[in-house]
Amino acid sequence: MSGRVWLCVAVVMLAAMAASVAAGAPVAAGAPVAAGAPVASGAGVSSQELEQGFVPLFNGRDLSGWQAMGAETWAAQDGELVCSGGEGGWLRSDKQYRDFILRLEYKVSPDGNSGIFVRSTLEGNPAFTGMEIQVLNDYGDKPDKHSAGSLYDAVAPAVNASRPAGEWNQVEITCWGDKLTTYMNGDKLYEVNLADPELNAQQAEERKFPNRAQIGYIGLQNHGSPVAFRNLRISEGFVPIFNGRDLEGWKTVRPNDTSWSVQDGALVCSGQEGSYIYTVNRYSDFALRLEYRISPGGNSGVFFRVGDVNDFPGSGAEVQVLGSYGREPTTQDAGAIYGLVAPTKNAARPAAEWNQLEVAVDKGRLTVVMNGEKVVDVGLDEYDKLRSLPPAGHLGLQNHHSPVAYRDIRVKTPSWQPPTGGVQ
Repeated sequence: MSGRVWLCVAVVMLAAMAASVAAGAPVAAGAPVAAGAPVASGAGVSSQELEQGFVPLFNGRDLSGWQAMGAETWAAQDGELVCSGGEGGWLRSDKQYRDFILRLEYKVSPDGNSGIFVRSTLEGNPAFTGMEIQVLNDYGDKPDKHSAGSLYDAVAPAVNASRPAGEWNQVEITCWGDKLTTYMNGDKLYEVNLADPELNAQQAEERKFPNRAQIGYIGLQNHGSPVAFRNLRISEGFVPIFNGRDLEGWKTVRPNDTSWSVQDGALVCSGQEGSYIYTVNRYSDFALRLEYRISPGGNSGVFFRVGDVNDFPGSGAEVQVLGSYGREPTTQDAGAIYGLVAPTKNAARPAAEWNQLEVAVDKGRLTVVMNGEKVVDVGLDEYDKLRSLPPAGHLGLQNHHSPVAYRDIRVKTPSWQPPTGGVQ
């Protein structure tokens, strides 16, 4: 064939591969097979909550994201997380959380007793390795340290805000550093400093709050009676910077660059000739979370602190995105700070799977977490390249002539503060 014909064929093939990233069709040449976009709404998350960084903690369909500890008494039914009661135990999140806002609804039976665990560990009693917010049918009773909404065995709610058995109660729990705040049905129950000496003087040594876990699982208690939960959602302060619909808030280096598009909720690079894409906003200290999917041997990168958008490699730093599953990690493999720092392990997943990536710069420290594994933890002052980065810059994604898709792109900045006021 002539060179012109070959070029046309190549362009058509790349376009088909990129389309498959978003559409989920099988593709040749090892291009990534797309999955559906992550949940962006529904499952109890309002549009306002999406802007505040809330994501569903329960999908309403099954127990994905949860693990039963003890008897298998939990099930998803009609959009609810239901416990049949009986044998005890608890249900915990797959993921651990430190600072967060948790919102949910619960409904108890006439003899109902349950609890919401936060920052709890696998060993020991989750009510005291972490903390328990009491769930109880005690409508109309005088509040005490074991009432509905109490910080169990430690802090009584200001009011008994619970509703009668069979009615749904709305709860908001904010754990942020040493501060714990709980609302129920729109009423503020308490706001406590967990480091307060007076509060801790009432606790046994092992139950003093500074001695409890500072990061742990979200859990729901089976205390022997039926209970149901729904609309569980959580925010850690990571707000979306990609809306899943268009390129609002993003720019390509070259005007009218068609190599980047939005397909089925993902930000897709076709792999055709094109340029980098970057955020309009600049970031100094930040934590970036996203998911990516790339073909075997595919190449891309996540850039940060980019000072000159016409010179990404020269004015910013890159976390490597590469189809390098199973390889011995080097400074050019997935998760590396490109050309500088090799990841401590190869945590990349096989082609056709989504990878979770978190990149954070905080007070001169750079960390990279891939698929739950911390693979980089270095000081910016340890490398000339990182030391010379501008104090603030753009975030960017690389077109390295390989089909790649990114989704669920979120950022948390030091200035973010949890919303207050509870839900009603």
